[in-house]
Amino acid sequence: MFRPIVTKIVAKFQVTVPPEIRNLFDLREGDLLQWDFDESSSQIVLLPKRAQLLSPIVRKLVGEARAEKAEKAAKTPEAEAATEVPSRRKVARAGSTE
Repeated sequence: MFRPIVTKIVAKFQVTVPPEIRNLFDLREGDLLQWDFDESSSQIVLLPKRAQLLSPIVRKLVGEARAEKAEKAAKTPEAEAATEVPSRRKVARAGSTE
């Protein structure tokens, strides 16, 4: 078991993750820590979460939201009018004989 490690809360309530903990969990910049409070023991529990593992989930959710938004936009009257093929008009140009 590791010895107790004390860290200090600094400006803007930031806390440094001690090197022993970073090494133990192979934490990297961008990883997340989930803070849980255990009411029965009055203890805070930190659970490391990999940001990289969350990225595919986030990408999927963003893709689904964008597809849904595009589908809704395609159903609006303005979008239908924009997709219609405009009729060709003859335009007289300077110097033309038409």
